[in-house]
Amino acid sequence: MKIDWEYLVISVAIVLLGVGMFLFAHFFCNVSPNDTYCWYHGIYHGIFSFPNWVMSWFSDRLWVADIDTNTAYKFFYWIFKEISALVFLVMFVFLFIFIKEIFKKK
Repeated sequence: MKIDWEYLVISVAIVLLGVGMFLFAHFFCNVSPNDTYCWYHGIYHGIFSFPNWVMSWFSDRLWVADIDTNTAYKFFYWIFKEISALVFLVMFVFLFIFIKEIFKKK
């Protein structure tokens, strides 16, 4: 059995990128209901909205700041949330394709 290292390395890199985003969101992008957020907070809250949303299933943490936010925060949050959703979708599609190629070659 020959292993195609290119597909394996790319698959591992995509998985590590996803795990890294979850870890970064867990430790550095915690949304607090007691804080007031500015427009630039909307950027990284939007980028890490998917990991925060998934982690909110297993804990009582918030995944978006709805209280005491301004219009600029909401604008940048939604723009970067959509960009982040597209990146995650592409990442998972490529991961599926690469894993399918790895097992197809066996």
